[in-house]
Amino acid sequence: MTEETSFNVNLEQQQDYRFKPEFDWGNVAPLLLDSAPPLGHAAGPGAERILAEAMAYCLTTSLLFCTRKFKQSPGKPRTEVTGTLVRNERGRLRMGKLAARLHFGYLWNRLAAAAAIFSTAGSGQKPCDSTAKTGLNLLRKFSNAMIAASSTNSSSL
Repeated sequence: MTEETSFNVNLEQQQDYRFKPEFDWGNVAPLLLDSAPPLGHAAGPGAERILAEAMAYCLTTSLLFCTRKFKQSPGKPRTEVTGTLVRNERGRLRMGKLAARLHFGYLWNRLAAAAAIFSTAGSGQKPCDSTAKTGLNLLRKFSNAMIAASSTNSSSL
């Protein structure tokens, strides 16, 4: 049986393209979202940056979980995501590409279980099938969705 957990977020316009999201966790610090000029004032991250951070968080925590499951210490992980916005033939901004690079405090080959972690990630085998596979599938689905969106021009930023 699949477990299901619901959550709720609200988004309220403050001014122009500046929005205030509200999360259903009372202890979450306020966040301000804004578009880059000329639409907004870059007073906070835009949707494309929030999407990149979400991808970085998902990939990093999935790999961190897997390394710890193998009783390894990956050091202090850090992930960089580089995004590219492109204009389509109609002049609309689209997310063109997101590329992630994960950095760990240790060389990957120094982790004793690196080969086992890598070989099980996304393969459907235990012990990391529920986290790494989900992260890898999310990345694949996102890539496919971006390809579909750019070919049909159905979603704009």
